[in-house]
Amino acid sequence: MELNPKIRGWAMFHRTTASKKVFGYVDHRIFCELERWMQRRHPDKSLPWCYKKYLTQVGNRHYVLEGTTLDRRASLERSDSQGEDVPIKRHVKIRAAANPYDSQWETYFLKNE
Repeated sequence: MELNPKIRGWAMFHRTTASKKVFGYVDHRIFCELERWMQRRHPDKSLPWCYKKYLTQVGNRHYVLEGTTLDRRASLERSDSQGEDVPIKRHVKIRAAANPYDSQWETYFLKNE
């Protein structure tokens, strides 16, 4: 399942500095906003009713917000399973003496790709 482009872009930008805990918190806040939207849309209905109406299960993921469009089925996964799916990739600092144009450092740069 594809991530929302804005969430994916934010997560990819911050994946070298942020942690999974932060991604999980942001995803949780997005899901809370979805809950608020459901309650605002149906003020006289209970939250379990809204969950049953809008949220489904896709594979092993619960609470997937789904809707239909004219020509295809669109879905937005539950937020806390979106940002956390982006792997954390730490920045590797390159040695000051390393020269990419010198053949003796070739194995060093190949190892750190």
